[in-house]
Amino acid sequence: MGAISDWLRALIRRIGELLRHALGRRSPNLWIEMLAFTGDSIYVGEPFPLEAKIWNEGKSASAATQVVILALDSSYNKVGTTTAPVGAIQPANYVRVKLTHPGLPRVETYLLRATVDPQNTVPESNEHDNEHTLTVYVKRRP
Repeated sequence: MGAISDWLRALIRRIGELLRHALGRRSPNLWIEMLAFTGDSIYVGEPFPLEAKIWNEGKSASAATQVVILALDSSYNKVGTTTAPVGAIQPANYVRVKLTHPGLPRVETYLLRATVDPQNTVPESNEHDNEHTLTVYVKRRP
């Protein structure tokens, strides 16, 4: 009985691996090509515009999800988060997501880290390419 159950477990495991491999080739694959500041200057405490270009390089359409922009100061402390919805994206297509960041607290250089589908709600063929970063400098208004 033990040999049969071991064989059956191995067979079920192998079928699962084959299914994951086959489904992975037909899954969406979201990634961020670009995150850009679209204004002139960023001033302390003032909202500023951003744009992200998000691709689906997978073999099937993605479900709707979101993009989250996390702001980190020069010590890598989290100082703010902004979220925007991302609609479904067809295979081999992209969308541009425009959003407004509410502002950053002081004169400093910040790292903005954009993550598409941060909760991994869209099953993707590659879950490890969903981030893009942008360094911005915030200054005092003259």
